[in-house]
Amino acid sequence: MKSIRIHQHGDFDVLLIDEIQKPVPLDTQVLVQIKAAALNHLDLFVRQGIPGVPLPIIMGSDGAGIITEIGSNVKNLKIGDEVIIVPFKSCGTCNSCKSEQEQLCNNYQVRGEHLNGCQAEYISVDEKYLLPKPKSLSFAEAAAFPLAYMTAYHMLTSKVQLKSNQTILIWGASSGIGSGAIQIAKNLQVNVITTIGSEDKRKYAKNLGTDFVINYMEENVAAKVKEFTEGNGVDVVFEHPGKSTFHTSMRVLKTGGENCYLWCNNGPYCKS
Repeated sequence: MKSIRIHQHGDFDVLLIDEIQKPVPLDTQVLVQIKAAALNHLDLFVRQGIPGVPLPIIMGSDGAGIITEIGSNVKNLKIGDEVIIVPFKSCGTCNSCKSEQEQLCNNYQVRGEHLNGCQAEYISVDEKYLLPKPKSLSFAEAAAFPLAYMTAYHMLTSKVQLKSNQTILIWGASSGIGSGAIQIAKNLQVNVITTIGSEDKRKYAKNLGTDFVINYMEENVAAKVKEFTEGNGVDVVFEHPGKSTFHTSMRVLKTGGENCYLWCNNGPYCKS
């Protein structure tokens, strides 16, 4: 089968279309024919050189497809099911996994970074790491959101306990993680302030449900947040750009407010 792999880190020319052996599913696995694989910013970091990536590696954390084979111990899936691939793998036995906090597992692995990803014609996946694809979504739509939206959900429900009627500032409405956070926050009935870098993104931000949009290239974010909150500031800041926005994030928090941020220990994630 064809796959997109890297054998070394570097620029676009290190991406190779490799012909490799089609995987054979184990008893607890299914074989998924990939119909769409997304490009996440993580894929750029991996290609450019995150330390510890096992090479060669199939790229891509996000994917969706159709089950074509099932293992003998698979209970809840069948050939022909349309599925979304969960972009991580955990040990399943540690205290974090048992308490449904798999993202805190010491053996947490992300597809396309720690183990082979979804940018291939087929992938073998354990049954528990598959979700049914909603009929309302195309394969491309279904493949586009898992890693970004799962990260946003974790930040908003584990790092902080977001409550209805609170107000949150979410940086970067048009980013994958930002657009996911907006929709999750609105589903929790939270007032959302977000930022854009150009006016052509304002309509997009409003269509996601945002209550107040700030063009950070033309407006003072801290002043506009204070204006919208009548000087009170926000309950929560959803911080993921990093160094360039952190100072403003701290300025707009109300007394006792919380800053939930995307933290990493790898340099390439934190270029700013």
